[in-house]
Amino acid sequence: MARPYLNTLIADSNRNLVFIDVRRDAFFLSYRVDSATRDFGAATAHLLQYQRLKDSIFNIEKNKQLTEITAKYETEKKRSQYRPSQQRSPPPRRRPASCPAIPECPYRRRHLPHPAPHPFV
Repeated sequence: MARPYLNTLIADSNRNLVFIDVRRDAFFLSYRVDSATRDFGAATAHLLQYQRLKDSIFNIEKNKQLTEITAKYETEKKRSQYRPSQQRSPPPRRRPASCPAIPECPYRRRHLPHPAPHPFV
């Protein structure tokens, strides 16, 4: 009962009219029907066609993903070349010379007295 519809889907003349994933599923269903009717030669042929289409769909999807990732990488690479690098450290700040005349200057050197030696040493 399902055989004529499956034959229509998997026919080579309809190859360009049927989506590839529909054809893949039709080959799998044909394999199941052939296995149920004990036509193992046709079941094996349909299973092989199913596997080929399954692998083709997988390769198409992976190539599409690879193309997208490569495009993103190239875009980011070009963008980082034209944008000034934010990882550069700013030039070092120069400290002003010590200011002995201004006592509140934070850069003034303060000499603290050395602590007395410990009496037990």
